[in-house]
Amino acid sequence: MSENVEIVEMSSIKGTKPRVVAGFAGVGLVGYTAVSHIIREKGFKVKAVVRSHLIPPMIVLTDGKPAPSFAVYGDDADETLFAVSNVMISPENTWLVGLRLMEWFMKVGAREVVTVEGMPQAVPQGKRPVYGFGVPERDLSGYGVHTVKEGAVSGLNAVLMEEAINGGVPFMNLLVPTSLASAIDLWGSLSVVEVLNRMCDLDVDVSSLEAKAEMFRPRVQKGNETKGIFGFLRKR
Repeated sequence: MSENVEIVEMSSIKGTKPRVVAGFAGVGLVGYTAVSHIIREKGFKVKAVVRSHLIPPMIVLTDGKPAPSFAVYGDDADETLFAVSNVMISPENTWLVGLRLMEWFMKVGAREVVTVEGMPQAVPQGKRPVYGFGVPERDLSGYGVHTVKEGAVSGLNAVLMEEAINGGVPFMNLLVPTSLASAIDLWGSLSVVEVLNRMCDLDVDVSSLEAKAEMFRPRVQKGNETKGIFGFLRKR
């Protein structure tokens, strides 16, 4: 089933049973932005690239260099791997891509899978609370996460969750409320990085994210007042 998706390893993964953190394109681009910030700040290298005609083609320039749209990053220790994608996978292809990705996570001996996503909800500007749950259930308060008992996981994260449960791999989902459905929620991403700092002992600097969030605050507030670009066009 997953033969239509190829995962090309750029370097071998040590037998360290890594934790895997995944941030994909979604509501508010929370997961993608948070994980991309960690990768950039820590200087992590590409460990594997996910290739498939089922993934929409996109090449993003990072620091003037082209970067793969769907890849797994890490450092030499391979204690934690970071999967990130800047493209939305269509619903009909989500299972195929997610199944192959989880197969590879299990192949490299993943001891835990953590996914990050935004959840649509009206929120004020500023740092966001981070909610989450784990399977098996656990106390996440030590990481600054509010444990939730009800919610929903969708897309690639849902596939990873189901396959992790079926494979006996511990799973955790982090949810950040965001009112920015089609824009980058920098405040939400900042909150996630702070949680992952505690969870994975990363010590990632968030000052640049906070500076950007403050810089774009007036624009976001104005966008909310005009109900996005369509409201802006109507006012004109």
